[in-house]
Amino acid sequence: MLQKIPLHEGFLFGRDGFFLDDTGSPIVLFGVREFDLFWTHLDTLFESPMGRKLIYAGTDAEELILSAHKDFQLPRFFGVKKVTERLHNRWIAMGWGLHSTQKNLITMPCHDAWSVGLALAHKEHLTQERWTMSWSQRSSEHVDLHFEPKAASIASAQVPRPLNWGAAETSTSIQGELDLELEARSYGFFRGQQRSFFMHVSAFHHLFNSIIGRPLVGQHPWMKDWVIEGASSSEVELFSSVSRAAMMAFQQSETPIFVQQSSDWAELFNIHISHRGLGHVAIQSSVFDGEESTEFSIKSNLPALTCGLLAGMFERAHGQHAMMNITIHPSNVVMNLSFPSVDYVVKT
Repeated sequence: MLQKIPLHEGFLFGRDGFFLDDTGSPIVLFGVREFDLFWTHLDTLFESPMGRKLIYAGTDAEELILSAHKDFQLPRFFGVKKVTERLHNRWIAMGWGLHSTQKNLITMPCHDAWSVGLALAHKEHLTQERWTMSWSQRSSEHVDLHFEPKAASIASAQVPRPLNWGAAETSTSIQGELDLELEARSYGFFRGQQRSFFMHVSAFHHLFNSIIGRPLVGQHPWMKDWVIEGASSSEVELFSSVSRAAMMAFQQSETPIFVQQSSDWAELFNIHISHRGLGHVAIQSSVFDGEESTEFSIKSNLPALTCGLLAGMFERAHGQHAMMNITIHPSNVVMNLSFPSVDYVVKT
């Protein structure tokens, strides 16, 4: 009898908050509903729809990973079936759903646009051709894919330009591993009560490069809450938009955040940040210790997301609106949160 291989065999979940899949690629963990909220909020901040941007970010990131890893190299004569099986198993291990390359069908997708982009990457990898794709969603559980061949020859996706966002490098010397409790399903896995999935860090880099400089919708008074230093104006606008969307997504959750003293933050950092591959946060000062503000030092592959999540947690913990002052350093971000001052006018 064959021994069943654990779903996340070869994945690395570092205690420092940096995760790698079994190809060695940096990944982060999202709840399905959480990501859907984040993406909806981010999309509504911009003037034009961004669904296609997410699709192609997933396609390009996955294409680069598959082309570089030996397990997915296509043999010259025989063995395509084995690669197809590995891709099928990759969908389940990453929590993306089930993808049938023969039927051009996705069932139980974790997110429609994201899963469609991955399906395109796998179609082009297996055929070594470029395709024009369209898709229709019969229900939340079924996505039909339609492909038409392109005349253009296949060319490699380009590695995205890194943004000057103080992103920490993924740790190559893990000091210890987390024992994440991920409950396997036939189409993916659950973390606690939430269906969850992994996303490539590189997909966010592709996405950010494709939307930087795009106009935001009308007036955005919330921008005054995010004071960001250490990046260009276009990067600042995108950083604050991503953070804002992450904060709004958290605010729509029912996650309890109880903080009575500054030391309480450590466990919250573990649960909501480090245990999801979003890096490591240390508290530098706290209003609970008599300081005028709370300051966090953040080491993350995706600092804008982590800052937004922290802002949402902070506001829930204190029950007040906060002002965010962020300083971007070469390999970390320092986030200072304070409460708006109130000017009282005394009439005589």
